[in-house]
Amino acid sequence: DNVSLHIDNYNNYLINKIYDLKNKLFRISKGKKQVFASNIDIVFVVSSMNNEFNIGKLERFMIIGDIPNAKRVIILTKKDLCDSPSLFIEVVKTRFPNTDVITTNAIDNDSIDQIKEVWNSGESAIFIGSSGVGKSTLVNALSDKSVMKTGTVREKDDKGRHTTTTRNLFILPDGRIVIDTP
Repeated sequence: DNVSLHIDNYNNYLINKIYDLKNKLFRISKGKKQVFASNIDIVFVVSSMNNEFNIGKLERFMIIGDIPNAKRVIILTKKDLCDSPSLFIEVVKTRFPNTDVITTNAIDNDSIDQIKEVWNSGESAIFIGSSGVGKSTLVNALSDKSVMKTGTVREKDDKGRHTTTTRNLFILPDGRIVIDTP
């Protein structure tokens, strides 16, 4: 939630106001809506350009990320490990012609700068996508330090190992707010 605070002389915090929710991101769990983030400005839907890539799965994440008052951007990761990024871009652009698509290599500053070009200081963003696509690696790159544990994908099928098991919110050095999800 977004709130306004008063901090007294003893460093005690008092909530003065709780602002209305701009939007909510939720999933269905056991037949009930489970809110896992709110007040999101940008939903980054993340998929990797490897054997794990699945346009149907990407489409499901795009549906989850279709919330009011938020922009959706697709990030295709692991550009440095992909022989033909243009093939992945073509498939994604065909399915989602009006959505921005960014290709990244988390160790390349130019790739990280592309993300920052669509995301302003003070705005909140969330990374959603399958396990192992590089969400936490991107958060680390944006943070300029390791704030999230990362792991390798399985060699035989490029699937993730569920290294991130909780949602985490970070305020980046430049004022952007990011939520990393499992």
